[in-house]
Amino acid sequence: MLEKLPRSIRLAAPGAAVMALLTAAPTLQAQDTSMSPADAPAAAQPWEPVWATDEIRTIAEGLSGAWRTTAPIESTGGSESDETHVLMLIHPVPVEGMTDTVYIEAFRTDDLITPFRQAIGQFYTRRGDPRLRTFEVTVPDSNTGSMAHLGAHPEIFPELSADDLIATLDISLYPTSTGFTGRTPYPYPTANGGAVEMTSSLEVNGDRLVTVERGYDADGDIVWGAGEDGKYEFTRIPHPFAVDKRDNGLVVIDVVRPEGDEVADGDQLHVHYGGWLKDTYQFDTSRQEGRDVFRFGYPPRLIQGWNEGLNGVTTGTVRKLVIPGDLGYGPRGQPRANIPPDATLYFTLEILLVEKPSAEEPAPAPTEE
Repeated sequence: MLEKLPRSIRLAAPGAAVMALLTAAPTLQAQDTSMSPADAPAAAQPWEPVWATDEIRTIAEGLSGAWRTTAPIESTGGSESDETHVLMLIHPVPVEGMTDTVYIEAFRTDDLITPFRQAIGQFYTRRGDPRLRTFEVTVPDSNTGSMAHLGAHPEIFPELSADDLIATLDISLYPTSTGFTGRTPYPYPTANGGAVEMTSSLEVNGDRLVTVERGYDADGDIVWGAGEDGKYEFTRIPHPFAVDKRDNGLVVIDVVRPEGDEVADGDQLHVHYGGWLKDTYQFDTSRQEGRDVFRFGYPPRLIQGWNEGLNGVTTGTVRKLVIPGDLGYGPRGQPRANIPPDATLYFTLEILLVEKPSAEEPAPAPTEE
């Protein structure tokens, strides 16, 4: 069956017509979508993390949450941006074949669509002392978008297994009276940015997180990361994404929703999007070379998850939709896009423009003969 195929031999997103992929089969469009409470899909079951020790639980809970840099970050041009910070989100998530795991993602606040860093961390003990091991996610880059924005919702987090990860470094952890500190026990090899080895350290003190990462060249000089006295300081913030989990199983997460006129009947929507399956496979994207922005009228006549999930958007909205199978392609699936029957769908939408209908020119006043 398709969903059992190894990811390495799964076909690439076919680039079929956008409307054909998003528009349900006629039988699905015509069916009665109203459901009694007894017929509604069961909500995803809560997931609880498993921690090896109470000490690891305390450390993991102290590290988990939403963090934002206290000062603006330096731009690529070397100057500080008055508005741009780093947002780092850390949450326990399930990984098949592993316990004590957290998902780590980091965004620039001027680009909350695509995280610039995604990793899995696993806590363990070595000779009785706690450590945090970080892992790179080895699924194709195009597939990691399925995980973005979902760390705080482990019951709908995409499927990952230990086979999808490769270890990068360890951080030895040392409890303190107000939190904990950690550092790499020795430099680790790297090839990033001209460095040959790197070190990392962190400190958590209540609602304050400090990290230091440095890459060194063959002469021992720092070539990236914090300077000799540099550090990146974060403060804990409320989770920045608004979440709406509906009784029919649809999950709507507003990553960004600017003020402005909400979409209304007769408007035209201009949307970029990416779509994934629960196993992280990307089945379609409007950002492929040669593809245009997806334009359609409102209210849409697409799959039901989109029809409902687009309500209330404004120009500039970035929204994540997690769509259960009965609100997507149902028991037929969508073979053209390698979507199996009853598949849960993951979409990230960027509303580029909510275009209002142009006002009609007033009819000229009659002239007297």
